[in-house]
Amino acid sequence: MKRVLIWDISFRLANIGGPSGYLYNIHEYLRVNPCGQIVFLSDLLTDDSGKKLLEGQASFRQRMTERIKNSKLLFRLNDMLYTLWKEYHVCNVSLPSSVQLDEYDYVHFHQANDVRRYATLFRDTHCKTILTTHCPCPRTDEILANKPWYYRLFAHWIRKQERECYRQADYLMFPCKEAREPYEKDAKIRSLFHSIEHKFFYCPTAILDTQIDKSSMQKMSSLGIPEDAFIITYFGRHSRIKGYDILKSIGQELLPKYTHLYFVCAGKGEISPIKHPRWIELGFINNTNELLPQSDLYLLPNRETYFDLIVLEVLRAGVPLVLAENGGNRYFKTLPLCERYGITFFDIDAIELLCQIVEEKIQQKELSPNKYNEQGAANRHLWQHYFTLPTYIDNYINQLGQLPICK
Repeated sequence: MKRVLIWDISFRLANIGGPSGYLYNIHEYLRVNPCGQIVFLSDLLTDDSGKKLLEGQASFRQRMTERIKNSKLLFRLNDMLYTLWKEYHVCNVSLPSSVQLDEYDYVHFHQANDVRRYATLFRDTHCKTILTTHCPCPRTDEILANKPWYYRLFAHWIRKQERECYRQADYLMFPCKEAREPYEKDAKIRSLFHSIEHKFFYCPTAILDTQIDKSSMQKMSSLGIPEDAFIITYFGRHSRIKGYDILKSIGQELLPKYTHLYFVCAGKGEISPIKHPRWIELGFINNTNELLPQSDLYLLPNRETYFDLIVLEVLRAGVPLVLAENGGNRYFKTLPLCERYGITFFDIDAIELLCQIVEEKIQQKELSPNKYNEQGAANRHLWQHYFTLPTYIDNYINQLGQLPICK
């Protein structure tokens, strides 16, 4: 029986996106349904021992800041160097005695830089390393996004370090092959992935079901939305890569045409929202599970995507979904058509067609509400069939069982 240690100390488990939310769902499920084959590192560490693994980063930055605190230019240099150092430095640390790596066949990382950061811990063990990334694009692109121009002077070096993390991992687990698409737009990453194809295996993401207390949940009416409204939701970063600007263009086109149409958005970002009484911004929220089921349509126009947790949340909520046909979103098109008819795909370069699709959804709901709601019910069934935690755990353990142990 193979055992895996989940390396989850570089971030806080929380019901949000990225590795935090991905592992939060798994951890919460295993807390109620223990599985001796899957262990979380954070559960083995005391507060003090966990801090020691990460405290070097803070002390490094503090030392640099104290030396150059009188220079604005050097402060900027300090910030840049710390950002780069934090990503790809090698930690010379040791694990507490409560963690014996030789008890595990695999250590599973969920940030690319952790593979390199903690490499010295695995030199004298039989553990193999697994890496799952969660970025909607190469990590380098996220690091450089919205940074001052001089960061880009180091772009070649940062990209090389990122590729080394993929090369250094013994295995790469992606939710599906389609999730590799945004990474493989980079020619060198594409070439590397093809050369290490034997390292890849796939396990689709899953999320927990939710129990909603209807007596205390937030109602859409609390936002001033009438019962006969058609509500389109979008919960995510307000950025170009997530397609928030596309969402805005749909809103600007359709809000004047349909007086009962409302957009409810959550999240923040560099793109400012529409100023319109029926365009409602909530900022950061922690009750998506309450609001999603009350919406009539979820629109996800991301230009690049890995395997977005919000898609699974929408399916779980039983809401019709309009989805950009790219990256990990393509995986849903591989599922049987008779089960996925609650999902409508669109080409990210055909915004006029997207506008028509949204109008058709509004009209479908007006003409035949019961038939329209069948699309949402189909999405709920799709989640129950493919994306629950029991299905994920079985698939994950089965995939690990097929990997060779010996290096």
